[in-house]
Amino acid sequence: MRKKAFTLVELIVVITILAILWTIAFISLQWYAANARDSRRISDIWNIKKSLELFTLQTEKYPLPDNGETVTYSWEIVWTQWTLWDNVVKQLSRNIKKKPLDPITNEEYIYSTTENRWEYEVLAIYEWWIANNTILNQTHAADTWYVKVDGTYNQLYTSTDSFIIPTPSLITSEELPLVLDGTNIKSQVVTGQLNRPSRTNTAVQTWWLDIVLSVYTGSLKKTSTDQEKIDAMAAIQSAYTWSILSIVWSYQNLLSQTSTWELVSFVDVVVLNNNTSWQNVSASQWWNESPSLDWWRVLDSNCDIDDIVIWTQTWAGCNSTLWDWFEWWKQDNGSDWTVWSCLDYSWNNNATCTIDDVSMASSTKANTWFTGINSNLDTEVDNIWWKLYTWTNSTSACPIGRHVPSDGDWEILETTLNGSNCRNTSDGWKCDGLWWKLHNTKDASNNIVQALKVPLAGHRTAWGTLSTHRGLIGSLWTSTPTGGNAYYRRVHWNNSTIHRFSYSQTMAFSIRCLQD
Repeated sequence: MRKKAFTLVELIVVITILAILWTIAFISLQWYAANARDSRRISDIWNIKKSLELFTLQTEKYPLPDNGETVTYSWEIVWTQWTLWDNVVKQLSRNIKKKPLDPITNEEYIYSTTENRWEYEVLAIYEWWIANNTILNQTHAADTWYVKVDGTYNQLYTSTDSFIIPTPSLITSEELPLVLDGTNIKSQVVTGQLNRPSRTNTAVQTWWLDIVLSVYTGSLKKTSTDQEKIDAMAAIQSAYTWSILSIVWSYQNLLSQTSTWELVSFVDVVVLNNNTSWQNVSASQWWNESPSLDWWRVLDSNCDIDDIVIWTQTWAGCNSTLWDWFEWWKQDNGSDWTVWSCLDYSWNNNATCTIDDVSMASSTKANTWFTGINSNLDTEVDNIWWKLYTWTNSTSACPIGRHVPSDGDWEILETTLNGSNCRNTSDGWKCDGLWWKLHNTKDASNNIVQALKVPLAGHRTAWGTLSTHRGLIGSLWTSTPTGGNAYYRRVHWNNSTIHRFSYSQTMAFSIRCLQD
């Protein structure tokens, strides 16, 4: 009897199938193993970032890298770079019990801080596509290992005492220590691209990033001239104009700023970063959101005062003129109404308070109306009047990211500037010294008029046909209703306290928006 056996072709087919299955299994195993290691890296970086923020709550600065090597320009330190080694881990030991190491190389993660230690970057190299949240498209990567940079650095510029230096990163792949020049500036390491950080004093992959070393010489401050701010912007834009980074939305937005107003506003908001330290707003907010969502003076073109930070609260620099509800002399239907009781910051009526008078417009500063000194030695503040809103329509005065302050928000402000709670949710005139009378003898640390620059804008009556009390009182809505009324705050030219009470929601008062 003849025995059956596999033919050579059948054996080849079986072996091929087994090889394919084995290959699939091997690749899948590799993928799961790599994915597990990348998950470990993600967890490490998240813990590092959380621990660094907790560290700054006590020190207001990030720790220096272990054995840090400096990157300098013209003898000034620009940033310090090395690793999260034993000393840093010890400083973060409240939350990190064991030094985080890469699961394959068993090496520390790269870590850098700016010279003032207010910003940092930390870097990990991933095996798969986790780093695909990139500054640049992942196709620029050299192989299947992907660089990803995290941290609080603004990815635009850093500064020293004498220079503003555009750079998208605080991590270089050059040999350290390093003196920045026109060639090695191209070796910065950003997410998803070719340059790789060095863990030794030897350069790894360099010169890929085609940015230009474009330095602004000098320092900037709020009192800098517009021309100085424009010159600084020219240096920053020059660094990125012909770079591959210019295809990225955030840098496109930077390069699209061309008018004098746009350039000066950008410097005020980002480069000066007027809210650093205790007024901490990261410059990264500027390009993660439109600047119009972030800064009141950009959003409301009538306002020329920066956001005002008081303890944990960030107030708009001016009261709202957004959403064209009505001017002081306009009725709900747009027609003129009666103007009555327009005073000169004493008890004197002023006959020039007329309908359509430009000095009464919401877009005009209050000190165009009164520039003298009244009987209390008070002068008008240099701020716009603002539009009036009924309580029902008050929410339209504050856009996304802002809100009408609650009764409790106002009480927090009163408590902060008074030094203790002078309100305790009670009605009436409270908190002596915080408001209009004798505000010229106070400052922004102990007086709301000085801190928020509040004009005495008057109001519109509940029946909607009468404008009154401009130059005598100023009333501001809260978002807190009570029955059919709502709470408000009121100031009076001859009173140093502030009035809290409820009034009909059909009254038209001013709105000062508060950041969420």
